[in-house]
This record gives sequence, structure tokens and C-alpha cells, in this order.
Amino acid sequence: LSATPALNNQLESAVSVLSKDEYKNASVNIVGYTESALLPVYNECLSSGRANSVKQFLVANGIDANCLSVSAAGGNNALAGSNTAEGRKLNRRIEFLVQEVK
Repeated sequence: LSATPALNNQLESAVSVLSKDEYKNASVNIVGYTESALLPVYNECLSSGRANSVKQFLVANGIDANCLSVSAAGGNNALAGSNTAEGRKLNRRIEFLVQEVK
């Protein structure tokens, strides 16, 4: 994963949180998003790649791959409009959906 220092810090924080005992039995779905300005099929591919890259980072840093899944949301659920550079930037993101498994 080629990332900025800020993104690496965020990913390292995610590793720190997910390494805690209270998340030992959790299932984590990593959802990738993109801007909606591109073709839907392209957005799907980009968001899938984004989520898989984050999963690889987490696994490389000690998180059990069996607890992780990935989803591609493409340009759905935008946080901002894709008609500005700032809006597109906000929409390129990852969300972690954590579910406790008992």
C-alpha cells in the first residue's frame, strides 16, 4: 500500500484498535468507496482495490485475515458532491463495519 504519512498513521491506529482484546472475536467488514464522477463499473473496481489494500495492510500488521472481509460500495453513499475536487476527495474513503461475534 503506497500511502501518505497521514494515511499510514490512520491505518496504524486501526491496527492498534483492532489488536485490543475487546475486538478479538469481532468480524470487520472493510468497505471501500470512490467518487461518483466515474463509470459505476470503474468505481466498483477502484473501491474494491482500496478495501483490499487496507485489508492487506491490516493482515501484514498482525490482524487475523479470517476476521476481515471487504466490500466495494463504489460511488454510493457519497459524503459530498463529486463536482469539486474537495468533494471527490471526501468520497474516496474506507469505512470499518465492526460486528461482535459471540
